[in-house]
Amino acid sequence: MLPRSKAQALLERGVEAEGVGATAQAEQHYLEALAADPSYAAAHCNLGLLRLQHSDFAGAEFAFRTALHLRDSFPEAWVGLAESLEATGRDDDALAALEKASTLREHYAGALFNASALLRKIGRLAEAGDKLGGLPPDHPDYRHALLLRVELLQEQSRKGETVPLLFEAMELDPTDAAVRRSLAYALRGATLGNAGERERGLLAVLCLDDTVSTDYLASPIAGLVKAANGYAQAEAAMGSGIDPFASPEAQVFACSPLVLAALPRVSFVDPDLEGVITYLRRWSVLGDSAPESFRCALARHCFRSGFAFSQEPDEEARVAAASEMVTAALQERSPDTRLVEPALVSVALYRPLLSLHGAERLAALAWSAPMRPVIDEQVSQPLQERALAASLPTLTPIDDGISKAVRAQYEESPYPVWSSVHHPGQETIESLASRLRPGEQMRRRPRPVQILVAGCGTGHHPAQVALAQPDSAILAVDLSRSSLAYAARMMGRLGIGNVTFAQADLLKLDAPGRKFDIVECAGVLHHLQDPLQGWKVLAALMADDGLMRIALYSTKARAAIREARVLMASLNLPVTPEGIRRCRRLVMDLPAGHPARGVLAFGDFYSLNGCRDLLMHVQEHTFTIAQIGECLARLGLRFLAMDCDGETQAAFAKMFPDPRSNTDPHCWDRFESAYPDTFRGMIQFWCDKPPG
Repeated sequence: MLPRSKAQALLERGVEAEGVGATAQAEQHYLEALAADPSYAAAHCNLGLLRLQHSDFAGAEFAFRTALHLRDSFPEAWVGLAESLEATGRDDDALAALEKASTLREHYAGALFNASALLRKIGRLAEAGDKLGGLPPDHPDYRHALLLRVELLQEQSRKGETVPLLFEAMELDPTDAAVRRSLAYALRGATLGNAGERERGLLAVLCLDDTVSTDYLASPIAGLVKAANGYAQAEAAMGSGIDPFASPEAQVFACSPLVLAALPRVSFVDPDLEGVITYLRRWSVLGDSAPESFRCALARHCFRSGFAFSQEPDEEARVAAASEMVTAALQERSPDTRLVEPALVSVALYRPLLSLHGAERLAALAWSAPMRPVIDEQVSQPLQERALAASLPTLTPIDDGISKAVRAQYEESPYPVWSSVHHPGQETIESLASRLRPGEQMRRRPRPVQILVAGCGTGHHPAQVALAQPDSAILAVDLSRSSLAYAARMMGRLGIGNVTFAQADLLKLDAPGRKFDIVECAGVLHHLQDPLQGWKVLAALMADDGLMRIALYSTKARAAIREARVLMASLNLPVTPEGIRRCRRLVMDLPAGHPARGVLAFGDFYSLNGCRDLLMHVQEHTFTIAQIGECLARLGLRFLAMDCDGETQAAFAKMFPDPRSNTDPHCWDRFESAYPDTFRGMIQFWCDKPPG
């Protein structure tokens, strides 16, 4: 027993030396341990692990095989042997060694993770995910395995299968911001008909998270709201014309945590759900049974939509009386807010509170907890935007006729209205350039990277750019001061400090000596009288080795919008809130199958400002990808890549397996012809000036 004790002591000294980085000394101790006891399998294994660190794969393999010859039931040695085999290209043997380790020790995380990583490396992604499914929920590495399975499913474009795993990961650690963002992103367009209370509770939390886009949550939450207890009773009451809040079930629905969290932050792309919500609003002002927390949450929803819902004369009369009561109270020295608040909520359900005479006083009064955010959104924030608008610089005159008309539209109807933004992964411009221009020489640019966002609207786009590239200085310009002020306020709320806003017409942007490393223009060029002229201006502002991202409306994807625009133009509806509400009602009442009814699938239809932008814009062009290719040729620009999701990329690769097709607009044009709804949002792509 004495030699074994000496060998064990030497082994322990080796482990201590290795722990402080003295690897040469550690190796000496392991060799001394083996000299004392050549049959000491643990010393052979530790020696093998040390040799792996020094890339001595042959020496490591010999050490592990010796350990296993001495003790075959040694799972750590099997894992070490697998690593040395993989390093020398013997992947199948390595997998067999890892399988042996797993049979020797149940739920051996090291073996399972290594096997999964190896299977992933050789492209056997489904098997890699199956390996990670072998850990029980109480295992300390279970959550890490969950997240790796999510990555593998995403690589296989199996987005839907990631959702339950991400729900589970979020439940295990609700504070993990990356998981919350991944879950929200995975939920885009998803339906959750069988979701339980756990999922509802987690979605209610996501609704309040400024680091995820609530637009991603619209579809799943709409489905859950329609499946909630009490929704069916509210829908039945609508058919009968009675007060829905007389039903106890509808009261439960109105107090649901998910409903109260979603209403202020989520726009529902669902005409049937809008019908029920419109009816609940009607009885929130005509009756006296609606819970006050629901009325306030619904008022925030209505404000977010620009008060897009249709309204009846008896509702308008009740709101007019409430407005008179509030206006009179605001003339008092010390109005009793407890008496004023019910009438004030009635007004906030139908029109902006700042339309009331003396509304500025509302921000200084004391209100209930549900009412305070209503006052903040409808009074305090708009007043803040007025001050910001007056302080913004002007870079160019705005005297082009179309530019003036477009400016007028967005001064009246800033677009889009948003409350949160998806936090994308950070990426340096060097990494971006390498990804878009593989194999080409790349220079490191000085910091901050200069970025231009031309036509920034209300700031959603520059916010995403700023979060993705925090080492940049962004100039964001727009025609509309109202939109710019909204953007500036949101940047302050989100703590984004690398964006400068200014009013300008991109047709007149001219910065002698100033070039931008990245130029971004999303959803703007197609609103110019001559899009190519504006694009030419932007190309001149781009550095010679700069990058440009453009987003344009798709002719193929917007067929229904074209039909609806023609229909609305024929009716000569006024571009007023009432005219837009009338437009929306006419579209929703169209018979099934009418070509214009397809606009109900577009999120912009469900807000007043969005519907105006969608169906009643003063100037709009659309493009095919073939036409985009022609524009690029005329401008001397090169198509680099389509900016689209992984599912679209996978479908394109299946149709065009040659990787060179990615940079060919003609191939993308053929792809869009086969799948005309692909670019229903916009056609987004990267381009640059070809080298030389």
